[in-house]
Order: sequence, then C-alpha cells, then structure tokens
Amino acid sequence: MQSASRPNLTLTFLPHRLNRQPVVVRGLTADELWTCTGISAALGGLTELPLAWLRHSVAMA
Repeated sequence: MQSASRPNLTLTFLPHRLNRQPVVVRGLTADELWTCTGISAALGGLTELPLAWLRHSVAMA
C-alpha cells in the first residue's frame, strides 16, 4: 500500500504556505502591525502609569 508521501517523508496534500504568516492582516503588514502594537503599548504605559501613581492604584496600571 502506497501512502501520500514523497520519498523524503513530506506529505504531498498539505498547502505550501501552511505555517507562514499572512502578508497582510487587516491592511497592515506584519512589521507595521508590530510597530503599531509597540507604539500603542508605549503610549498606554506613559499615560496610565502616572495616573496609577497619583491614585495609588496598582489595578489602574
């Protein structure tokens, strides 16, 4: 019985780009998405940490 595999034991029916990142996610490339995430986290930290310190609330941070 012959299986659906090549001599080097790779499966022939799996898609070629199965484990690769998509090029565009909601209009952003992967690099732009990580840049946007980093900027958002930095701005959120800069605005929320002083407020948390003023109100003596760790939960606010």
